Amino acid sequence: MKGHDLDIYQRVLSESPALVVMMRGREGLVELVSDLAQSYRPWATLPGKTMRQAWPNLKGSGYFEMYERVYDTGKPLRLDEAMVTTDRGKRGKLRPTCVSV
Repeated sequence: MKGHDLDIYQRVLSESPALVVMMRGREGLVELVSDLAQSYRPWATLPGKTMRQAWPNLKGSGYFEMYERVYDTGKPLRLDEAMVTTDRGKRGKLRPTCVSV
């Protein structure tokens, strides 16, 4: 995406009440995140990182492999209220959180 397009999308996402992450390529390069998505890792700069760099706590959960399978096959995937562990707010404590993708 070009700089102007990114600015427009980022403004829309900043107003969104949804947890939204836009990634590109098989490695899941994070391009844009909504404010809600960023609130799960407020101390980290997510854009410009791969999904594995942005969310190391998801290693071993199968989420990275699911993303890669969708990328490789083009077949959509829907998960309703899937459990992930996150240290929202960097309090030093991982807690289960439900997400839908």
